[in-house]
Amino acid sequence: TMADKSISHSVPNEVLVLILKYLDAVSLTRTRSTCRVYRDIITSSCNDIWKSLHDEKWPNGKRTHSRLRNENTTWSRIGWMVNSTAENSSDEGSSTDVATEVNWHREFMKRARLDASVFRRIMSLDINRSTENTIWFSLMQDGEDIIDKIKSILFEHRQTPNPELCRTCEMVLNGIARCTAYQEWRYLNEMGREANIEDGAIAIAKFYQNHEKIMSSNNLHDIDRYTTEMLGNMAKIIQTRLEERLGIENVDKPNPWSTKNERKTSSSYPLMEVIEEMKLFFETGYYNDISINPFRGNESDYYNHNNSLIDCVLQTSTGIPITLAVIYTAVVRRACGIELDIIGLPGHIVVGLPHEPGAPDSQRVFVDTFHHGRILSFEEAQNIVTRYNIMFREEMVRPISHQQVWQRMVRNLVQCHSMRALTDEGGANNGNEAVNRDWMVAVPLRFFLEDLAPNISTFFQLVEAPGWCPRFC
Repeated sequence: TMADKSISHSVPNEVLVLILKYLDAVSLTRTRSTCRVYRDIITSSCNDIWKSLHDEKWPNGKRTHSRLRNENTTWSRIGWMVNSTAENSSDEGSSTDVATEVNWHREFMKRARLDASVFRRIMSLDINRSTENTIWFSLMQDGEDIIDKIKSILFEHRQTPNPELCRTCEMVLNGIARCTAYQEWRYLNEMGREANIEDGAIAIAKFYQNHEKIMSSNNLHDIDRYTTEMLGNMAKIIQTRLEERLGIENVDKPNPWSTKNERKTSSSYPLMEVIEEMKLFFETGYYNDISINPFRGNESDYYNHNNSLIDCVLQTSTGIPITLAVIYTAVVRRACGIELDIIGLPGHIVVGLPHEPGAPDSQRVFVDTFHHGRILSFEEAQNIVTRYNIMFREEMVRPISHQQVWQRMVRNLVQCHSMRALTDEGGANNGNEAVNRDWMVAVPLRFFLEDLAPNISTFFQLVEAPGWCPRFC
């Protein structure tokens, strides 16, 4: 049209974009509908503006906070794909189309449509239906993209109150947290040794996030930030103390807070000096001049599931051998870049220090993190095994893989919940709320175990599996 030509000739597109960035989303959408020139400019030349508006309105979501996401890849494109079964997806507002190069106008409109669909879907959700529940599947599939909206619905109706709607919202939040944890778990197990040892522990801890934690946090990934900060702070203390005590300056040291520490074959600091400094965090009264609550084994409440959750152990400084060993190795790697081994002795996990290539295992030295970081000889490690009336074999002091460590952590948790459910007064069928809660955790958590979980190859199969329906959340 004549109007279109006059606008395009009088004002350069670059200037129009500078003017348009002062508009909010509603004004920008209305302006886009006025003529073809504005429609083309706002659709194709204002990607940065739409991204800014998107991030301001939805600070959380798959694109923003995927912890393990590659720089140019969205969460749905890596590892185990949440959207791998397009034929099973519902048209109930589910977000299935993901482009590597993000069109932020399209992304903004998609998120707006998702928000508009959430309340309707929650009101229509049949929480008693355990299979072929397409609405539940669509909510789980949208996952992090709808958490902010569900939180706002829950907050609003808690004031009114509407207990049935609130309980449904809580179930959906719990389900999304579990599905997100399982997605990360699958991806980490595909990465193998490339993943850090603490990453699997974080994914396990995320499975335990419930609606109360989600309502009080920014997003599902606060555990990541907290764990990274705590481990990084401990590693920085070790680095600082070594520099002061040994007079080592300007060394090539890792960034303690990086989640992608480069692994080294040798340390800038003498390794035994690093181990000596680690006593600060594990040996009671080792340094009286610093107010630090050292880590210790929780012997009085050994089978409490919190002993296996890395965030809880970092908060309470008490845990079981495997969780304490994960923390110990993560701090040492962040402090000096050396990846220590985790040794899966029968009944007891210890940390193994590296020894000369080709040297016999009998020369290895170990750290017992459960007993104040005590240094163990090969003979003392051997005595731990024989104490359980098990014949010692030399392969028992060889390292176990990250996946084996994580599998052992999950197995401990399943055992904790199963034991507690079976031993609680009245058994598992008496309607006891605590018993039911333990079974509601143990049953879906079994899907993290390679030898007990059925073959789950798609996200739809996971949501349909026993223990992943609304009632278990």
